[in-house]
Amino acid sequence: SAALKKMTKSNFVSGVGGTNTPYFQAKRSTSQDVSDGSTTKIQFDSIVLDSASGWDSSDYKWTVPSGQAGKYFISVAVEADSSSDNAVCWGISKIFVNNSETDVTEVRTQVAKGNLVDKIHAITQVLKDLSVGDYVQGYGISYANGTPRFQGGTTRMTIFKLVESI
Repeated sequence: SAALKKMTKSNFVSGVGGTNTPYFQAKRSTSQDVSDGSTTKIQFDSIVLDSASGWDSSDYKWTVPSGQAGKYFISVAVEADSSSDNAVCWGISKIFVNNSETDVTEVRTQVAKGNLVDKIHAITQVLKDLSVGDYVQGYGISYANGTPRFQGGTTRMTIFKLVESI
């Protein structure tokens, strides 16, 4: 006869769980002026979280630490803005891995006789298989009247490793 196993918390959750580490998030604390229509590296100047100390502030990149190869969620959110009110017509966010563009999201307004918007949010989100030593950077583009910029506070990069098994 088959024995039944008593249902306890430890039996029920056995094999469940894990941690999403390493994890990282950075943002622009102030606006970053950019050249109109030029692909520009986002100079993240405020580190919110960095569980593995993978951030290099001299080159604005996050590097996969030793022993942490795997699948990662990566998000770059750009708020394209301008020094002039209602002056933005195009915003683009880009993810670069090892200095190569890998993923892009474009957001354009429907412009009718110069009626532009105040801000555009472009967010690129992907899952990537990363190796130890791979590095990730966020780039963006803003097309605008006035001085184009990436808005502080809402322009962010988020990275975390996915739990695959325990």
